[in-house]
Amino acid sequence: MTTIFLLRVCHKLFFFSILIAKNYNMRNSSLNLRNQAIFRLTMVGGFLTIMAMVLMVASPAQAASKCNFTRNLDLGDDGEDVRCLQQYLNSVGVIITETGVGAPGRETNQFRDLTKKAIANWQKDNGIVPASGFFGPVSRAKYEALMSATPGASTPATLPATTPVLPGTSALQETITGLMAQVEALKVKAEAAPAATQATKASAEADIEKAIEMIEEAEQEIDDASDDGEDVSGAKADLDDAKSDLFKAVLAYFEVNFERAVGYAEDAYDNAEDAFREVGGETREDQAEEALDRAEDLIDEAWDNLKVREDDGDDVSEAEKAIEEAEGLLDEAGDAYDDEDYQLVLDLVIDIEDSIDEAFDLVVSSEQEEAKDALDDAKDEIDDAWGQVEEANDDGDDTDEAEELLEEAEDILDEAWDEYDDEDYLRAKNLAKEVEDLVDEALNQL
Repeated sequence: MTTIFLLRVCHKLFFFSILIAKNYNMRNSSLNLRNQAIFRLTMVGGFLTIMAMVLMVASPAQAASKCNFTRNLDLGDDGEDVRCLQQYLNSVGVIITETGVGAPGRETNQFRDLTKKAIANWQKDNGIVPASGFFGPVSRAKYEALMSATPGASTPATLPATTPVLPGTSALQETITGLMAQVEALKVKAEAAPAATQATKASAEADIEKAIEMIEEAEQEIDDASDDGEDVSGAKADLDDAKSDLFKAVLAYFEVNFERAVGYAEDAYDNAEDAFREVGGETREDQAEEALDRAEDLIDEAWDNLKVREDDGDDVSEAEKAIEEAEGLLDEAGDAYDDEDYQLVLDLVIDIEDSIDEAFDLVVSSEQEEAKDALDDAKDEIDDAWGQVEEANDDGDDTDEAEELLEEAEDILDEAWDEYDDEDYLRAKNLAKEVEDLVDEALNQL
């Protein structure tokens, strides 16, 4: 269990405390000691969060393990050193992203745009020039210097002994100390879970984080709908259910029942999603699904249009390749949707749309093809004529008039290509005919 994951959960549950109190009466003897510990933790979650953040600031080395960088890192790189770098950045307050992949507790082994941006911010903060986001020798040396300057991970962070104690807080501090000890015991039990259970533990953490994000989005959407005068009572009921499920998920997590935690977290997500949609919210999953449907329709329509152009005698061979490429991207987008990587789906659909646009730019119409053939033939005739002029000149013949006519032909050919580029293919063909006439006239002068 990461410290950041614990902080995020405690912080969020603190704001659910009233609802939780309705569902879990602290006098209920059915709640075991661990449940009571977690419940109390939520009730003082705000204070614990602040306290823990102070401890993290006092001992940044505890926030993330020291990384061993043996190579430069840049956009597109993958590896556990990238994950370690993301964890370090998040731990020192240079947050990769607040939510989703790369957020505290959800670091990845992929170096992408958000990571590069965070590194650039870290470089600016530490006076590294240029602050380009490239993690090279200078940045690695700065990292080593910063880590060497911090206390070792084994050094506990302590608050100054002279810290003033406000009246009436000693009992609260004593309670917090006891709670922290209970939570630490639960953390130890979780860390000691069998290796086969660790994967489920990671899934539980990810699903709890995902549920929290969905709840936050639902809360915002409900607030907006309420401000617009809409009836949000049904959505609020679903949201209350989501918060209750989330609390159950956290309890199960601390009890090291990770499978149950996953189940409750999924229920929390589903209820929050229902609340979100009930007030008109559109989830990333909704957006991704709509984008996939749109991409499929675009590809089907593109094939239909291409068939019509082919029947008209147009050359569609290159356009077909572009649409086949779009179909490959659609398969990738479908896989990304199955993996719940909805942002990747949206990005791939944009690439699909670009491929479709490119496909029709590659269609060569029959008129266009005829014009190009005529211009190529005119160019060949000019080149052949210049060869004959040179031979006649070597034989001592007067070639001045022929050369002037060929130069005029070359000027007209340039004009013809301009018309071709402007897609006036009929005009281009007519000019090509003029070129051929001038070439014939030039050869008659020899």
